[in-house]
Amino acid sequence: MNNDFPLTQEEREEYLEIIDNINTEDLKRSELIQFYYDLFMMIAEIDNGGFHQYLTNSTGDTFDLLYNQTLAYRFTEIHDQMKKALTILEIDSIPNNRENRSKLLDSFDDQQYEIFEDIDKYFNKNGDLIERNFYNFFIKFRDDLNSVFL
Repeated sequence: MNNDFPLTQEEREEYLEIIDNINTEDLKRSELIQFYYDLFMMIAEIDNGGFHQYLTNSTGDTFDLLYNQTLAYRFTEIHDQMKKALTILEIDSIPNNRENRSKLLDSFDDQQYEIFEDIDKYFNKNGDLIERNFYNFFIKFRDDLNSVFL
């Protein structure tokens, strides 16, 4: 491998070919990027319309994956809130089909919705902590995240 600068013409052509072939599918192959995106979307949905909105919309399709990843990446407080949702629903996993989730939520009574409001309050109250977790996550995995884009 040649570490000299500047790039040779052959290296430059190879580099440009790699850049030309990068697309959103390549980005989706990065588990870290996908985790960050899914978590961001969940928080945005909760901020916009509550936890039930997150589950009702297509963003809820990734609940089970995100639930496991929040534990793996040590976002334990967020994981605990997601676990609370499973307890409310009295199920082990969330249907990854939007229509089935909507039917499940339509069967809720007021008391179940009130508990979802507690989850909303957690996210509203802990916005600064969540932002700090995002920052720390990015710093910890900066090289991996940057490698997807470079």
